[in-house]
Amino acid sequence: MKNKLSIIIIDDDEFFLNCITKDLNTSGFNVFYAITGEEGLKKIFSNKIDLIILDISLPERRDYGFEVCNKLKENPKTSDIPIIFLTGSKDIEVIKQGFKSGCVDYIIKPYQKEELIARISTHLSLKQKTEDLRSIVNQLEEKVSGFRFFDFAIKKELEKLINEYKDHAPNLLFFTHGFGGNANRWDKMISIIKEDRELSIEYEIKKFNYPTTKFIYFGLFKRLPAIENIADALKTEIQLIIDKKKYKKILIVAHSMGGLVARKYLVEQFENILKSDIELNLILYATPNKGSDLANIYKTISIGNIVVSQMCKKSKFLENLNDDWDKYKIINKIDIMYVHAGQDKIVKSDSPDKIFAGKMIKTDINKDHFTIGVPKDKEDTSFELLKNFALKK
Repeated sequence: MKNKLSIIIIDDDEFFLNCITKDLNTSGFNVFYAITGEEGLKKIFSNKIDLIILDISLPERRDYGFEVCNKLKENPKTSDIPIIFLTGSKDIEVIKQGFKSGCVDYIIKPYQKEELIARISTHLSLKQKTEDLRSIVNQLEEKVSGFRFFDFAIKKELEKLINEYKDHAPNLLFFTHGFGGNANRWDKMISIIKEDRELSIEYEIKKFNYPTTKFIYFGLFKRLPAIENIADALKTEIQLIIDKKKYKKILIVAHSMGGLVARKYLVEQFENILKSDIELNLILYATPNKGSDLANIYKTISIGNIVVSQMCKKSKFLENLNDDWDKYKIINKIDIMYVHAGQDKIVKSDSPDKIFAGKMIKTDINKDHFTIGVPKDKEDTSFELLKNFALKK
C-alpha cells in the first residue's frame, strides 16, 4: 500500500486550520499542523514532511513566516521541501518577498479547495521528478568515477553531459483560456502531456486564470476586466514565475480570446522580449484576430462586459492590436503556430491571414471552437501539433 504524503500547515487561525486539515485529509494526505513558527520548525525537523503550507503572519511576528522559510532553506535537511505560503494580501511586494524567501507558490485566503489541491499536487510531482533526476545524476557520477580504464575522451564527454544536466534550465508551458471559460479547459491536454516522456522531461506546466463569463452580464455591481487589464495580469504572473526560477523557454498556449490577451502582452513587452535571455514562443488555438460575428450579436444584450465589444469585427481594440503587432514586427521575433478548428462556426479560417504571414498555420479538421486544444488521447491532432511545435520536430 502506498504511503500517504505528509503536509504540515503552520497557521494560528484555528478555524482555517480545521477547514484546510479536513480538505487535505479527504484528499488523501497525512496532515500535521502547528500554531507558531517555532512549533512548526520542531515538527518539520522531527518528522518526514513532503510539503509545507506556511502563513506569513504568525504569533511571533507579523512577517515571521519569511524567517521560518529562510531557516528551512538554509538547512540542507529541509532545503528541498516545497513551501507554499498563505497570505490574505494581494500586495505584489508581499508575494515577491515570499518567493525571495524560497517559497515555490502562494495561496490567497480564502482559498478554493480545487486550486489548493492542484497547486499541492503540482509541487509534489515536481519534487518527485527532481529527486528522480538527482538519483539518475548520482548514479551516472558513480559509474563515471569507477571507469578506471575507460576511454578518457568518452569519460570527459560523459562528465560534460552530467554537468550540463545539473545546470539545465527547464522550459515552461503556460496555458491560458478564452472567453467564458477557465483554465480547467486545458486539464485533458495537461494530463496527456504529463504522460508523455519527452514533454514531461522538457517542460514544467502552469495555468493562468482570469475572470470572464459567457452568460448575459449586466454589470450592476462590478465591471469585468478589459483585454489590456488581463494582459497586465498575465505580465504580473509571468514576472512572478521568472523571478523565482530560471527558464530557458516559455511557450504560451492560448485559446480563443486568451490568444488576444497573449498578443497584447507580447506587444506591450516587445522591448523586454528583445533583451531577455528567455526564448518566448506562442501557440494560438482558434483566436479571433479579426473579431467575431457572434461578439457583434452578443454586444447588444450584454452590459459591462467590455471584452465583447473588443472582440467585435473592426473594433478599435483589434485595429490597434493588429497595427502594433505589425509595427513592432512581433512576427519576426518569436516562433508562432496558429491552429484553426475545421468545424469552427465562431472564428473564421481567415483569422490568421496576413497577421501571421510566413508562420506555421495548421488546421484540426475534427474540432470545433470549444473542442480545439482538448485532445481525446495522445494520437489526437491537437496534442500532436503542440508536441511537435514544443519539441521543434
